[in-house]
Amino acid sequence: LQKQLADEQAQSQKKIEELTLEFEKKRSGYEDQIARLTDQIAALKKLSQAQKDALDRMSKQATELENQLQAEIRNGDIKIKRLFNKIIININDRISFDSGSAVLKPNVKPSLDKIVAILRNYSGNRISVEGHTDDVPLIPGGQFRDNWQLSTERALSVLNYIASDPKIDSARYSASGFGKYQPLVPNDSDEN
Repeated sequence: LQKQLADEQAQSQKKIEELTLEFEKKRSGYEDQIARLTDQIAALKKLSQAQKDALDRMSKQATELENQLQAEIRNGDIKIKRLFNKIIININDRISFDSGSAVLKPNVKPSLDKIVAILRNYSGNRISVEGHTDDVPLIPGGQFRDNWQLSTERALSVLNYIASDPKIDSARYSASGFGKYQPLVPNDSDEN
């Protein structure tokens, strides 16, 4: 009986040691997993703070633009929209271009100068200048093949004006033309 009891105790002790070893391995694995998850949480908090900082900076910039362009906004010449991570500045074509033309009107330049002065203070931003037109076909044989080319040339005119400022980093800017597509309102009436 004593020998049998000693064997059972030895087996129990061996089982306890095996379970302890298995527990330690699992505990070590859980500790590693907790450490990884803690690192991920810290990285997400840092990212969230960076995103919050970027949104705060964008909000400050939008407010500054709205303050500097109050007269133009009040006249309906400029509209400023805030999206999640973008500020959109819409400049009415009646102050910027003649119909069928990509040459900037002189009376839009003071507004562009105000915008450029603010953009200089936010050197980290990527700026996209987008040109648009109505859906009225251009006169065949004219300066532009179609409304797409006209809208792209309009965007380039604005971009070239902005980039003429020596304090502007041109590498942050791009231009694109949308022609008659992506209208603010459907092209289904003269007013629209």
